[in-house]
Amino acid sequence: MTILPVTAIQAAAVITGVLLVLAYLRRVRRPVLTGAHLLLGAGALEQIVLLVAGTQDTPAGKPGIAAAAFLGAALGLGLLTSLIARNNRARSNVMVTAHVGLGAAGTVLSLAWAAMRDG
Repeated sequence: MTILPVTAIQAAAVITGVLLVLAYLRRVRRPVLTGAHLLLGAGALEQIVLLVAGTQDTPAGKPGIAAAAFLGAALGLGLLTSLIARNNRARSNVMVTAHVGLGAAGTVLSLAWAAMRDG
């Protein structure tokens, strides 16, 4: 399996995430864009897990496992943010910041892992 589809899905998730951050800063809700971001993020995580499944017992699989863990944590935190911090702006800011950090770390790790794997 090539890494190009995974990279395209991740890029689309990042782009929708940036658009959501801009809307969040303007205090505007975009439910359709949020749903697209969720589906793209879950799809990227699923593809990474499928790619890692064949390399988990080798040293080359370790960054992929870490990337999947970071992306899974970002996905879970993104879902929890809407449930826990709906009416508390300060708590919501902290959770969104953590979601962005975990997602960015997972994306960078997965791209680095893809470069090691395919390179």
